[in-house]
Amino acid sequence: MMTLRMLAECTGLTEKTLRNYMRMGLLRGEKSRGKWQFPPEALEALLTHPYTRPSIRRQGRILVEDFLQGARGGERACVVLDLCRAAPEDGARLRRALVESVNRSVPPVRMVYEQDAAQARVFLSGDAQTVQACLAACRARCDG
Repeated sequence: MMTLRMLAECTGLTEKTLRNYMRMGLLRGEKSRGKWQFPPEALEALLTHPYTRPSIRRQGRILVEDFLQGARGGERACVVLDLCRAAPEDGARLRRALVESVNRSVPPVRMVYEQDAAQARVFLSGDAQTVQACLAACRARCDG
C-alpha cells in the first residue's frame, strides 16, 4: 500500500492534484486511521489512464528542464531510465524500490515514474552522489 505522499513523490504531482483525481473517480484508495492508502493497482491505473498520463509525463519533462536550466545549485545529476517491463509485478517491484530509496535520500531526490503497457520511464534528479546511491539501493533491492 502507498500513501498519498508516496503517490505524489512517485508521480511528481501534488497531493492536491491527486485529491482532485480522487474526487473525479480517477484514483481509488481507502482511508485508514485518517490517512489515505492506495493499493498497487490504483497507482497502475493512475499511471496508465489517458486523462492523467499527460500530467505525469509533463512532470518528468519539468524535472529535466529544471536540471538543464540549473534551477538548483551544486553538483547535480539528472537520470532518465527507459525500462522494458516484462510483467506488471516487475513494474510494481521497481516502483516500491525506487520510492523507498528516494524517501530515504538525504539530501532529497526528486522522482517521476511514468509507464505505458510496454515500458516504464524513471526520472531522478538531485545531488549527484545521492542520485547514484538511490540507483544502487534500488538495484540491490530489485536484484535481491
